[in-house]
Amino acid sequence: MNNYKTMKTERSCVQKLLFIIQEIADNWRIMVRVAWFDYKIRNKDSYLGRLWEILTPLLQIGTYWFVFGIGLRNGRDVDGYPYLLWMLSGIIPWFCISSSITKGAGSVFAKAAVITKLRYPIATVPIGAVLTEGFEFIFTLLILETVFIGYGYLPHWGYLNLIYYILYMFLFLSGLALVTSVFTMVARDFQKLMASLIRLLFYLTPILWDMSQMPDIYQKIVSVSPIYYIVKGFRESMLYHVPFYVHRKQMLAEWAILIILFITGCYLQEKFRNRFRDLL
Repeated sequence: MNNYKTMKTERSCVQKLLFIIQEIADNWRIMVRVAWFDYKIRNKDSYLGRLWEILTPLLQIGTYWFVFGIGLRNGRDVDGYPYLLWMLSGIIPWFCISSSITKGAGSVFAKAAVITKLRYPIATVPIGAVLTEGFEFIFTLLILETVFIGYGYLPHWGYLNLIYYILYMFLFLSGLALVTSVFTMVARDFQKLMASLIRLLFYLTPILWDMSQMPDIYQKIVSVSPIYYIVKGFRESMLYHVPFYVHRKQMLAEWAILIILFITGCYLQEKFRNRFRDLL
């Protein structure tokens, strides 16, 4: 009897997972259109408009380079590469990661007016928020490549690895957004907690500093992080010419984390979707 109940519960979990996946697959065109619309209306009321998409990351990059590259490192290279290029290859994906985590966590609450009035495919909202940040990510990639070319580093075959890492980044952030958007709906304080954790992760993750000087135990812990996996992947693709499939064990571990995260997100989305309107 207990075995029967367990099998029934397992089947219901699978059905919940398939329901959310089906909802995303059936409404992906709507998700892309809404994400593009949200992207287009950004900064529309400001005088500089789209120019802010370039100015904002440039100001941040200039600040970090001056403080860490000039102030703390005295302009020293990292592994024979200019610090600015080494920093940029890690901080550009971080911009997308941090903004996607923040916007993804508050995505369902931000669409409250639409969700409460229309039969909207709620599961597409968190992924759409990540996709919106992805459109802006294209501009920052152009900034990155412009600086690389300015230093005499032309595109090479290693750039093909970026396709893999960008795909992994989008899927990981989508799965994370599915989870965190539910947590934010249940407890509003969770979004503030996420903002604090992101600031902490920025300095704990080797984005502005070289991890080789840290203790071995710290390196082992950080190396498991999907965020560091993405940052390291961008650096290895653009600077070190290392193919993504070289780290096979780590790749399997990171994809296992992604799959578990995505399954958890789909389960939570289906479990709480009927309560979202009450929570709003």
